[in-house]
Amino acid sequence: MSAKIAFVDPKDPLRLDSMLEMAKSEADLDLDIIEAGLSAEEWAARCRQYEIIILGSRTPMQLLLSCDRLKFLQLMAAGFDAYDIGALNAKSVVVANNADAIAISVAEHTILLMLAVKHRFGENWLSAQRGKWDGMVQRDKITELTKATVGIVGFGRIGREVAQRLKGWDMKLLYYDVIPAPAQVERELEVERSTLHQLLREADIVSLHVPLNDHTRHLISEAEFQMMKPSAVLINTCRGPVVDEKALLQALSEGRLAGAGLDVLEKEPAGIDNPLLNMENVVVTPHVAGSTLERVYRMNAFALSNVKKVLQGLPPDSVIGATHV
Repeated sequence: MSAKIAFVDPKDPLRLDSMLEMAKSEADLDLDIIEAGLSAEEWAARCRQYEIIILGSRTPMQLLLSCDRLKFLQLMAAGFDAYDIGALNAKSVVVANNADAIAISVAEHTILLMLAVKHRFGENWLSAQRGKWDGMVQRDKITELTKATVGIVGFGRIGREVAQRLKGWDMKLLYYDVIPAPAQVERELEVERSTLHQLLREADIVSLHVPLNDHTRHLISEAEFQMMKPSAVLINTCRGPVVDEKALLQALSEGRLAGAGLDVLEKEPAGIDNPLLNMENVVVTPHVAGSTLERVYRMNAFALSNVKKVLQGLPPDSVIGATHV
């Protein structure tokens, strides 16, 4: 099977160049580039010829829906909340995300945030920069991960990668997911399935790894913070709106939560007036958990592999929604 394939320019020379280099080594892949910054009219004129599009950068839904010949849409990110998957499926467009590529990067960043918050890294780094070597006075604030109970909310690819890396750290691992993991996975990763409420009550660290949808928006809000230990830490590397930021601020300010590590916020980019940026017990990074060099190559390789499967008449991996090729 042959098909016209396009890659939407990611506005990142490394990602673009590596994609073109990988595609060049595949004799049966003829990849065109849709340049960034096209008008709606230019986009519509260009996209009509393509049956397969790889989205290197976020593209408005109305433009995607105007692609009449489109059959397969490969997202380059794990998240898909920016797209109306139902509307695409209704037009017989199969959509796949790219969760595998980002999983290791996000899992590592998640553990980085756990350590940074528990060991008050940001506060101590600033102290050292200012020539203040007074870490001993913070002994009552710095705590270890060892012996902690970690609750993983969302046990897909990223949640499991987090568990894999924490296995052997002498801690208890709980997870909550609407779909139970296979018993073999639970045994291998030494995790125990829990209800969300039980997890929130028991965990010293709550780490979020769910997609953003109508069911998970403000999944963690005032009622959930009331369930958590005052000594607990919240980690969010999935999507900002999964957490009710107003409720989080209140819990932190009132001492009902010990700290938070956040790679995502409800409003991004965050304004300098966001109080979370100035709290000593909060570490914020600018949505970079998945931004590693290795992820770029895994991401491109996965996308091209999925495209080849579609060209061969095989079902692609990581399909979102109920439509199948």
